[in-house]
Amino acid sequence: MQCLILLEMEETDLDFSLEELNVVAGILLVQLTKKPKLLMYGEMGAGKTTLVKSLLHALGSIDDATSPSYSLVNEYLLKGGEIVRHIDLFRLKSIDEALDIGMEDFLYDNVKTIIEWPQLIESILCDNYCSAELSILSNGLRKLKIY
Repeated sequence: MQCLILLEMEETDLDFSLEELNVVAGILLVQLTKKPKLLMYGEMGAGKTTLVKSLLHALGSIDDATSPSYSLVNEYLLKGGEIVRHIDLFRLKSIDEALDIGMEDFLYDNVKTIIEWPQLIESILCDNYCSAELSILSNGLRKLKIY
């Protein structure tokens, strides 16, 4: 992994293989402890949900993580009793649909929340989030940009 762990910097770029997902999940875990909302950007098939599953495992989820593509919102119980939310906004077409599922409440509470496809809600974000963008490199590696 081409990775200098620069966790205190404003921006971090990591190139990694799928075998290194657990290491990357640990880095994202540090970010999620600083700010309770994580926005996951990336093209279809880049591995956002797979990375989120590794992150949930790193957080100590006692539930098996599944994609919230159809349910939109999944909640997972951690070993210490804390809840973590995983939201997928891909199927939503408007900000009104996001508000209808309670997005504003999800954004302003203290529950750790991971949101895939967050472009739709950018106009209602507060400052309690960090962003991560996942892409596929030509050599098969992934690039994660944390900002």
